[in-house]
Parts: sequence; C-alpha cells; structure tokens
Amino acid sequence: MLEAQAPADRAELANETTPTVAALFQKSTDRLDPFTRDCFAYLGPFAPKPATFDLEAMKAVWQVEDAKPTVKVLVDRGLLEYVPSMDRYQMHALLVMHANSLLTD
Repeated sequence: MLEAQAPADRAELANETTPTVAALFQKSTDRLDPFTRDCFAYLGPFAPKPATFDLEAMKAVWQVEDAKPTVKVLVDRGLLEYVPSMDRYQMHALLVMHANSLLTD
C-alpha cells in the first residue's frame, strides 16, 4: 500500500498528499455502504472554505428527511467533525478533495 501509485483520475489528490494518505482515504470510503459513500462525495462540490455544513444543508444535498444517521456514520469514521461552537460539521480540505475525486468514479 505504501508504494501504490494513484490512478490518473486521482492525480490532484495524489499530488497534494502522500500516496499513503490518499490510499487511506480511499480505503475509508470504500468501506462505506454505497448510499453513505455517495452522500460523502456530494459534500465535496458544495464545500466552501472552510468546508462546514449544517444538517439542513446536508438534508437538501442528500435529498433525505433525516440526515443524522448518515452524519453519525461519517463522524464515527472521521470523515466529518462536529464543531459545537458553530453547531456545524466540518470536513478537512484533503477530505474535500477526496470527496470530489469520488464523483468521477
């Protein structure tokens, strides 16, 4: 895994991170169920800097009645982080890049 080359469609992510980080992100999202993986990916294009989201925004993007179960999975997996002072969830910039790369799959 340490010597794995990034696929061509992941070149931007691979250029901004070490191959190990890109491989770990891929492994983390590969283990998600397809719906949750898609929800994670859909946050990428909508992410301003800094990438923060409230539950209502995620409900709208994901077209669901209740975003909390999916958000919980993403938080538990370390793909989103809750920021109590803002009452919002944030995504690290490298994870935003990974989320965007998933949309090209």
